[in-house]
Amino acid sequence: MAMGLTISSSTAFLVFVLYGAYHLFENYFIVPKVYGKKLELSTLVVLLAIMAGGLVAGIPGAIAILPFAAAYPAIERIFLTDKLEPDTVRKHEQMNNGAQK
Repeated sequence: MAMGLTISSSTAFLVFVLYGAYHLFENYFIVPKVYGKKLELSTLVVLLAIMAGGLVAGIPGAIAILPFAAAYPAIERIFLTDKLEPDTVRKHEQMNNGAQK
């Protein structure tokens, strides 16, 4: 945007709008689709995880949170089975298998 100001204020505004539109498109469409396919997470989970990680730790947090979100089903199965309702893990696995079909 600062470089656009060297030309004119309307150019700076146009740069600002296009840059913002690109980032909105990337953050709400491209990133959830790409990470969702690779990590087998829903688009909503990817979006919420990135937003939460970004709020907590900025850009490094937004990047680092996705592997943790993808690892949650394994953590639930290994460590939380005895702390949850008896059939919770089975229900979550069935929901996950149904979503992948």
